[in-house]
Amino acid sequence: MLMAKPLCEYYGKCGGCNLQHLETEIQLKQKAELIRHVINFEDIQVFSGEGYGYRNRQDFFFRRNGIGLREKGHASEILVVDKCPIAQPEVNKILMELNLHFKDNDNYSLRSGQGTFISAIVRAAAEGNGVCFVLNDNSPRLKEAVEKIEEYARGSQAGNIAVFYVDPNNKDFREPNDENFFVAKGNEYLAQNYLGRKFCYPIEGFFQNNHQMAEQMQKYCNEKLAAYGTSMTSKAALLDLYGGVGTFGIINSSLFRKVTIIDFSSRSIACAEKNIEENAVKNAKAIAMDLRSLKKLTVSGPLFAITDPPRSGMDIRALDSLNELKPEAIIYISCNPLQLGKELPRLKNYSVKSAAMFDMFPQTNHAEAIVELGLKN
Repeated sequence: MLMAKPLCEYYGKCGGCNLQHLETEIQLKQKAELIRHVINFEDIQVFSGEGYGYRNRQDFFFRRNGIGLREKGHASEILVVDKCPIAQPEVNKILMELNLHFKDNDNYSLRSGQGTFISAIVRAAAEGNGVCFVLNDNSPRLKEAVEKIEEYARGSQAGNIAVFYVDPNNKDFREPNDENFFVAKGNEYLAQNYLGRKFCYPIEGFFQNNHQMAEQMQKYCNEKLAAYGTSMTSKAALLDLYGGVGTFGIINSSLFRKVTIIDFSSRSIACAEKNIEENAVKNAKAIAMDLRSLKKLTVSGPLFAITDPPRSGMDIRALDSLNELKPEAIIYISCNPLQLGKELPRLKNYSVKSAAMFDMFPQTNHAEAIVELGLKN
Protein backbone atom coordinates (compact mmCIF):
# COMPACT_ATOMS: atom_id res chain seq x y z
CA MET A 1 0.00 0.00 0.00
CA LEU A 2 1.37 3.43 -0.99
CA MET A 3 1.83 5.61 2.08
CA ALA A 4 1.92 9.41 2.24
CA LYS A 5 3.12 11.92 4.80
CA PRO A 6 0.13 13.76 6.32
CA LEU A 7 0.34 17.53 5.82
CA CYS A 8 -1.71 18.37 8.89
CA GLU A 9 -0.08 18.71 12.31
CA TYR A 10 -3.38 17.71 13.90
CA TYR A 11 -3.84 14.52 11.85
CA GLY A 12 -4.83 11.65 14.11
CA LYS A 13 -6.16 14.05 16.74
CA CYS A 14 -8.75 15.90 14.63
CA GLY A 15 -11.94 14.04 13.74
CA GLY A 16 -11.98 15.34 10.15
CA CYS A 17 -9.49 13.68 7.82
CA ASN A 18 -8.69 9.97 8.12
CA LEU A 19 -6.83 9.16 4.87
CA GLN A 20 -3.96 11.65 4.76
CA HIS A 21 -1.55 8.75 5.36
CA LEU A 22 -2.52 7.21 1.99
CA GLU A 23 -1.41 8.30 -1.47
CA THR A 24 -4.17 9.78 -3.63
CA GLU A 25 -4.10 6.77 -5.96
CA ILE A 26 -5.00 4.43 -3.08
CA GLN A 27 -7.70 6.76 -1.75
CA LEU A 28 -9.39 6.90 -5.15
CA LYS A 29 -9.16 3.15 -5.62
CA GLN A 30 -10.74 2.44 -2.22
CA LYS A 31 -13.61 4.86 -2.77
CA ALA A 32 -14.36 3.59 -6.28
CA GLU A 33 -14.30 0.01 -5.00
CA LEU A 34 -16.81 0.85 -2.27
CA ILE A 35 -19.22 2.35 -4.81
CA ARG A 36 -18.69 -0.59 -7.17
CA HIS A 37 -19.61 -2.96 -4.38
CA VAL A 38 -22.67 -1.17 -2.96
CA ILE A 39 -24.36 -0.50 -6.30
CA ASN A 40 -23.25 -3.79 -7.89
CA PHE A 41 -21.94 -2.11 -11.04
CA GLU A 42 -18.47 -2.71 -12.42
CA ASP A 43 -17.57 0.29 -14.59
CA ILE A 44 -17.03 3.28 -12.29
CA GLN A 45 -15.58 6.45 -13.81
CA VAL A 46 -13.30 8.30 -11.39
CA PHE A 47 -12.95 12.09 -11.19
CA SER A 48 -10.53 13.86 -8.87
CA GLY A 49 -8.95 17.27 -8.29
CA GLU A 50 -6.84 19.09 -5.72
CA GLY A 51 -6.18 17.04 -2.60
CA TYR A 52 -5.58 19.98 -0.28
CA GLY A 53 -6.84 23.56 -0.05
CA TYR A 54 -10.18 22.67 -1.60
CA ARG A 55 -12.83 23.25 1.07
CA ASN A 56 -14.70 26.54 0.70
CA ARG A 57 -16.64 25.89 3.93
CA GLN A 58 -15.56 24.81 7.39
CA ASP A 59 -17.71 24.65 10.50
CA PHE A 60 -15.48 25.54 13.45
CA PHE A 61 -16.59 25.02 17.05
CA PHE A 62 -15.92 27.21 20.05
CA ARG A 63 -13.84 26.39 23.08
CA ARG A 64 -13.09 28.66 25.98
CA ASN A 65 -9.66 29.57 24.55
CA GLY A 66 -10.33 29.55 20.80
CA ILE A 67 -12.08 27.71 18.01
CA GLY A 68 -11.39 24.45 16.23
CA LEU A 69 -12.71 21.08 15.12
CA ARG A 70 -14.10 18.06 16.88
CA GLU A 71 -11.56 15.66 18.35
CA LYS A 72 -11.22 12.20 16.81
CA GLY A 73 -13.39 9.75 18.75
CA HIS A 74 -14.70 12.48 21.10
CA ALA A 75 -17.47 14.51 19.46
CA SER A 76 -18.04 16.54 22.61
CA GLU A 77 -14.40 17.69 22.76
CA ILE A 78 -13.04 20.51 20.56
CA LEU A 79 -9.45 20.63 19.34
CA VAL A 80 -8.32 24.24 18.86
CA VAL A 81 -6.57 24.60 15.48
CA ASP A 82 -4.83 27.53 13.82
CA LYS A 83 -5.13 26.18 10.27
CA CYS A 84 -6.72 23.38 8.24
CA PRO A 85 -4.73 22.14 5.21
CA ILE A 86 -7.81 20.96 3.31
CA ALA A 87 -9.48 24.38 3.63
CA GLN A 88 -9.02 27.17 1.11
CA PRO A 89 -6.50 29.88 2.10
CA GLU A 90 -9.30 32.43 2.56
CA VAL A 91 -10.96 30.14 5.12
CA ASN A 92 -7.69 29.77 7.03
CA LYS A 93 -7.17 33.54 7.09
CA ILE A 94 -10.55 34.00 8.74
CA LEU A 95 -9.83 31.11 11.14
CA MET A 96 -6.66 32.92 12.26
CA GLU A 97 -8.68 36.12 12.77
CA LEU A 98 -11.30 34.31 14.83
CA ASN A 99 -8.73 32.67 17.08
CA LEU A 100 -7.12 36.05 17.75
CA HIS A 101 -10.42 37.79 18.55
CA PHE A 102 -12.32 35.06 20.42
CA LYS A 103 -9.99 34.13 23.26
CA ASP A 104 -12.25 34.08 26.30
CA ASN A 105 -15.48 32.53 25.08
CA ASP A 106 -18.67 31.50 26.79
CA ASN A 107 -18.62 28.38 24.65
CA TYR A 108 -21.52 25.96 24.39
CA SER A 109 -20.87 22.54 25.92
CA LEU A 110 -22.51 19.40 24.56
CA ARG A 111 -22.14 17.79 27.97
CA SER A 112 -23.73 20.51 30.10
CA GLY A 113 -26.00 22.08 27.48
CA GLN A 114 -24.83 25.48 28.75
CA GLY A 115 -22.93 28.29 27.03
CA THR A 116 -23.51 30.78 24.21
CA PHE A 117 -21.09 30.35 21.29
CA ILE A 118 -21.70 27.09 19.39
CA SER A 119 -19.93 27.41 16.05
CA ALA A 120 -18.73 29.67 13.26
CA ILE A 121 -19.53 28.66 9.68
CA VAL A 122 -16.66 30.10 7.61
CA ARG A 123 -17.04 30.30 3.82
CA ALA A 124 -15.01 31.45 0.85
CA ALA A 125 -16.87 32.34 -2.34
CA ALA A 126 -16.26 33.91 -5.73
CA GLU A 127 -18.07 37.01 -4.50
CA GLY A 128 -17.15 37.64 -0.89
CA ASN A 129 -16.14 35.60 2.12
CA GLY A 130 -18.48 35.09 5.04
CA VAL A 131 -18.93 33.97 8.63
CA CYS A 132 -22.18 32.86 10.21
CA PHE A 133 -22.02 32.66 14.01
CA VAL A 134 -24.32 30.05 15.53
CA LEU A 135 -25.42 30.92 19.07
CA ASN A 136 -27.43 29.10 21.72
CA ASP A 137 -30.85 30.79 21.79
CA ASN A 138 -31.35 29.67 25.41
CA SER A 139 -28.27 31.49 26.73
CA PRO A 140 -28.74 34.46 29.09
CA ARG A 141 -25.55 36.02 27.64
CA LEU A 142 -26.66 36.61 24.05
CA LYS A 143 -26.41 40.42 24.24
CA GLU A 144 -22.79 40.19 25.36
CA ALA A 145 -22.01 37.68 22.59
CA VAL A 146 -23.58 39.85 19.88
CA GLU A 147 -21.56 42.85 21.04
CA LYS A 148 -18.40 40.78 20.75
CA ILE A 149 -19.37 39.68 17.23
CA GLU A 150 -20.17 43.24 16.15
CA GLU A 151 -16.78 44.39 17.43
CA TYR A 152 -15.12 41.59 15.44
CA ALA A 153 -17.13 42.47 12.31
CA ARG A 154 -15.84 46.02 12.25
CA GLY A 155 -12.23 44.89 11.74
CA SER A 156 -12.70 41.56 9.95
CA GLN A 157 -11.64 40.86 6.37
CA ALA A 158 -14.84 38.82 6.02
CA GLY A 159 -17.23 40.95 3.98
CA ASN A 160 -20.38 39.18 5.15
CA ILE A 161 -21.16 38.28 8.75
CA ALA A 162 -24.42 36.93 10.17
CA VAL A 163 -25.74 35.59 13.46
CA PHE A 164 -28.10 32.61 13.73
CA TYR A 165 -29.80 31.68 17.03
CA VAL A 166 -30.61 27.98 17.45
CA ASP A 167 -32.03 25.80 20.19
CA PRO A 168 -29.53 22.93 20.60
CA ASN A 169 -32.18 20.86 22.38
CA ASN A 170 -34.53 20.99 19.38
CA LYS A 171 -33.33 18.58 16.69
CA ASP A 172 -36.04 19.56 14.21
CA PHE A 173 -34.90 21.41 11.09
CA ARG A 174 -35.05 25.15 11.71
CA GLU A 175 -34.54 27.85 9.10
CA PRO A 176 -33.38 31.41 9.73
CA ASN A 177 -36.11 34.03 9.96
CA ASP A 178 -36.52 37.61 11.18
CA GLU A 179 -36.63 36.45 14.79
CA ASN A 180 -33.62 34.13 14.92
CA PHE A 181 -31.22 35.55 12.30
CA PHE A 182 -29.64 38.89 11.51
CA VAL A 183 -26.85 40.30 9.35
CA ALA A 184 -24.08 42.06 11.27
CA LYS A 185 -22.15 43.06 8.14
CA GLY A 186 -22.59 42.84 4.39
CA ASN A 187 -25.11 40.40 2.95
CA GLU A 188 -26.90 37.20 3.96
CA TYR A 189 -26.10 35.62 0.57
CA LEU A 190 -22.83 34.61 -1.08
CA ALA A 191 -22.33 33.81 -4.78
CA GLN A 192 -20.40 31.27 -6.84
CA ASN A 193 -20.08 30.51 -10.57
CA TYR A 194 -20.60 27.14 -12.24
CA LEU A 195 -20.05 26.67 -15.98
CA GLY A 196 -20.49 30.37 -16.69
CA ARG A 197 -23.62 30.78 -14.57
CA LYS A 198 -23.87 32.68 -11.29
CA PHE A 199 -25.58 31.23 -8.23
CA CYS A 200 -26.35 32.89 -4.92
CA TYR A 201 -26.85 30.82 -1.78
CA PRO A 202 -27.56 31.49 1.92
CA ILE A 203 -24.52 32.21 4.06
CA GLU A 204 -25.55 29.42 6.46
CA GLY A 205 -27.18 27.09 3.93
CA PHE A 206 -26.15 24.10 1.85
CA PHE A 207 -23.81 24.60 -1.09
CA GLN A 208 -21.13 22.22 -2.33
CA ASN A 209 -17.91 22.77 -0.39
CA ASN A 210 -15.52 21.74 -3.18
CA HIS A 211 -15.99 24.10 -6.12
CA GLN A 212 -13.63 22.29 -8.51
CA MET A 213 -15.32 18.91 -8.11
CA ALA A 214 -18.84 20.41 -8.01
CA GLU A 215 -18.25 22.01 -11.40
CA GLN A 216 -17.01 18.68 -12.78
CA MET A 217 -20.20 17.06 -11.46
CA GLN A 218 -22.33 19.70 -13.17
CA LYS A 219 -20.55 19.12 -16.46
CA TYR A 220 -20.86 15.34 -16.14
CA CYS A 221 -24.62 15.45 -15.45
CA ASN A 222 -25.18 17.90 -18.30
CA GLU A 223 -23.37 15.60 -20.72
CA LYS A 224 -25.33 12.56 -19.52
CA LEU A 225 -28.67 14.31 -20.07
CA ALA A 226 -27.63 15.86 -23.39
CA ALA A 227 -26.74 12.38 -24.66
CA TYR A 228 -30.45 11.51 -24.79
CA GLY A 229 -30.76 13.96 -27.69
CA THR A 230 -32.88 17.06 -28.15
CA SER A 231 -35.57 15.07 -29.95
CA MET A 232 -36.33 13.48 -26.58
CA THR A 233 -35.36 16.09 -23.98
CA SER A 234 -36.87 19.15 -25.70
CA LYS A 235 -40.32 17.58 -25.28
CA ALA A 236 -39.68 16.50 -21.69
CA ALA A 237 -39.82 18.09 -18.26
CA LEU A 238 -36.99 17.91 -15.72
CA LEU A 239 -37.54 17.48 -11.98
CA ASP A 240 -34.64 18.73 -9.84
CA LEU A 241 -35.33 17.10 -6.46
CA TYR A 242 -33.58 18.25 -3.29
CA GLY A 243 -32.56 20.96 -5.72
CA GLY A 244 -31.27 23.53 -3.22
CA VAL A 245 -30.54 26.82 -4.96
CA GLY A 246 -31.22 25.28 -8.36
CA THR A 247 -27.77 24.61 -9.81
CA PHE A 248 -28.57 21.35 -11.64
CA GLY A 249 -31.98 22.47 -12.84
CA ILE A 250 -30.77 25.82 -14.15
CA ILE A 251 -27.62 24.47 -15.85
CA ASN A 252 -29.69 21.83 -17.67
CA SER A 253 -32.70 24.07 -18.40
CA SER A 254 -31.81 24.62 -22.07
CA LEU A 255 -32.20 20.89 -22.74
CA PHE A 256 -35.79 20.63 -21.51
CA ARG A 257 -39.27 21.97 -22.17
CA LYS A 258 -39.62 22.97 -18.53
CA VAL A 259 -37.78 22.53 -15.24
CA THR A 260 -39.18 22.27 -11.71
CA ILE A 261 -36.77 22.73 -8.80
CA ILE A 262 -38.04 21.34 -5.49
CA ASP A 263 -36.50 21.62 -2.03
CA PHE A 264 -37.77 21.61 1.56
CA SER A 265 -35.75 24.74 2.44
CA SER A 266 -37.62 27.96 1.74
CA ARG A 267 -34.32 29.87 2.06
CA SER A 268 -32.73 27.77 -0.69
CA ILE A 269 -35.80 28.07 -2.88
CA ALA A 270 -35.77 31.86 -2.47
CA CYS A 271 -32.20 31.76 -3.82
CA ALA A 272 -33.26 29.40 -6.61
CA GLU A 273 -35.86 31.98 -7.69
CA LYS A 274 -33.18 34.69 -7.68
CA ASN A 275 -30.87 32.42 -9.67
CA ILE A 276 -33.55 31.67 -12.26
CA GLU A 277 -33.99 35.41 -12.77
CA GLU A 278 -30.25 36.21 -12.66
CA ASN A 279 -29.52 33.59 -15.33
CA ALA A 280 -32.49 34.64 -17.50
CA VAL A 281 -34.03 31.17 -17.47
CA LYS A 282 -37.60 31.34 -18.77
CA ASN A 283 -38.72 27.71 -18.46
CA ALA A 284 -37.93 27.00 -14.79
CA LYS A 285 -39.79 27.42 -11.53
CA ALA A 286 -38.82 26.70 -7.92
CA ILE A 287 -41.10 25.21 -5.26
CA ALA A 288 -40.57 24.92 -1.50
CA MET A 289 -42.11 21.54 -0.69
CA ASP A 290 -41.62 18.59 1.61
CA LEU A 291 -40.44 15.81 -0.71
CA ARG A 292 -42.61 13.38 1.21
CA SER A 293 -45.51 15.02 -0.67
CA LEU A 294 -43.99 14.42 -4.09
CA LYS A 295 -46.93 12.22 -5.10
CA LYS A 296 -49.15 15.32 -5.06
CA LEU A 297 -47.14 16.90 -7.87
CA THR A 298 -48.93 16.94 -11.22
CA VAL A 299 -46.65 15.93 -14.08
CA SER A 300 -47.62 15.43 -17.71
CA GLY A 301 -45.62 14.22 -20.69
CA PRO A 302 -42.11 12.74 -20.83
CA LEU A 303 -40.06 13.25 -17.68
CA PHE A 304 -36.44 13.17 -16.49
CA ALA A 305 -35.27 13.58 -12.89
CA ILE A 306 -32.20 14.61 -10.95
CA THR A 307 -32.13 13.88 -7.23
CA ASP A 308 -29.43 15.10 -4.85
CA PRO A 309 -30.57 14.24 -1.30
CA PRO A 310 -28.68 14.81 1.98
CA ARG A 311 -26.55 12.09 3.60
CA SER A 312 -29.65 10.50 5.10
CA GLY A 313 -30.87 9.79 1.56
CA MET A 314 -34.32 10.13 0.01
CA ASP A 315 -37.41 9.81 2.14
CA ILE A 316 -39.04 6.45 1.38
CA ARG A 317 -42.26 8.16 0.29
CA ALA A 318 -40.36 10.40 -2.12
CA LEU A 319 -38.46 7.39 -3.41
CA ASP A 320 -41.65 5.43 -4.06
CA SER A 321 -43.33 8.44 -5.70
CA LEU A 322 -40.35 8.91 -8.00
CA ASN A 323 -40.49 5.25 -8.97
CA GLU A 324 -44.21 5.59 -9.78
CA LEU A 325 -43.66 8.75 -11.86
CA LYS A 326 -41.41 6.65 -14.12
CA PRO A 327 -39.04 9.30 -15.53
CA GLU A 328 -37.21 8.21 -18.67
CA ALA A 329 -33.99 8.50 -16.66
CA ILE A 330 -32.94 9.43 -13.12
CA ILE A 331 -29.60 10.98 -12.27
CA TYR A 332 -29.05 10.10 -8.61
CA ILE A 333 -26.33 12.15 -6.89
CA SER A 334 -25.31 10.78 -3.50
CA CYS A 335 -22.84 11.97 -0.87
CA ASN A 336 -23.46 8.70 0.98
CA PRO A 337 -22.87 5.70 -1.33
CA LEU A 338 -23.83 3.22 1.41
CA GLN A 339 -27.28 4.82 1.65
CA LEU A 340 -27.51 4.90 -2.14
CA GLY A 341 -26.88 1.15 -2.22
CA LYS A 342 -29.80 0.61 0.17
CA GLU A 343 -32.17 2.74 -1.90
CA LEU A 344 -31.49 1.51 -5.42
CA PRO A 345 -33.43 -1.79 -4.99
CA ARG A 346 -36.50 0.26 -4.07
CA LEU A 347 -36.35 1.94 -7.49
CA LYS A 348 -37.50 -1.36 -8.91
CA ASN A 349 -38.44 0.08 -12.32
CA TYR A 350 -34.81 1.06 -12.97
CA SER A 351 -31.38 -0.37 -13.65
CA VAL A 352 -27.96 1.27 -13.52
CA LYS A 353 -26.74 2.53 -16.92
CA SER A 354 -23.58 4.32 -15.79
CA ALA A 355 -21.84 5.38 -12.60
CA ALA A 356 -19.08 7.72 -11.48
CA MET A 357 -17.17 8.60 -8.33
CA PHE A 358 -16.23 12.21 -7.65
CA ASP A 359 -13.58 12.76 -4.98
CA MET A 360 -15.44 15.63 -3.36
CA PHE A 361 -13.76 15.11 0.02
CA PRO A 362 -10.05 14.20 -0.44
CA GLN A 363 -8.17 12.94 2.63
CA THR A 364 -11.43 11.51 4.03
CA ASN A 365 -13.29 8.28 3.30
CA HIS A 366 -16.27 10.24 1.96
CA ALA A 367 -17.03 10.48 -1.76
CA GLU A 368 -19.79 11.59 -4.10
CA ALA A 369 -21.41 9.03 -6.38
CA ILE A 370 -23.49 9.80 -9.47
CA VAL A 371 -25.59 6.99 -10.90
CA GLU A 372 -27.56 7.17 -14.14
CA LEU A 373 -30.69 5.02 -13.91
CA GLY A 374 -32.71 3.97 -16.94
CA LEU A 375 -36.18 2.45 -17.13
CA LYS A 376 -36.16 -1.32 -17.45
CA ASN A 377 -37.70 -2.65 -20.66
